[in-house]
Amino acid sequence: MEWPLYKSEILLKGNPQSQVGILTLFTKKELVSKHLHKDDFALLGQLYNPSKGLSILIRNCLANKNIRYLIITGSDLSKSGEALLKLSQAGVTPSENGYLVNNLNEKRIIEKEIPLTAINLFRTNVKILDYRHLNNFE
Repeated sequence: MEWPLYKSEILLKGNPQSQVGILTLFTKKELVSKHLHKDDFALLGQLYNPSKGLSILIRNCLANKNIRYLIITGSDLSKSGEALLKLSQAGVTPSENGYLVNNLNEKRIIEKEIPLTAINLFRTNVKILDYRHLNNFE
């Protein structure tokens, strides 16, 4: 099976052996990628929708066991970066529609088809590095 499993047509692929994924949130991924070499990252993409996006992100990361770090940068207009940080730090609670990210005022749902054990595996194995404050990507 080819990786990434989901949304591969809109993601920039680098070196699948790399331990790093980069999320540019609402900032165009091309603004960041032009300053990087493809060997520096496994995957680079935007994360617009905190609910649907988090589920896809978890699935793609678990499908590539090399991913150990996710760098989040760019403009966090939809608060998807914030939701990812909260997921990493505080985990989730079950709800009728899936899992809610803890410590958020809004409902950020991770699909119920993703088992809690998989969510916790993601939280244990992938470190989130917050660089949302960066404006200059050189």
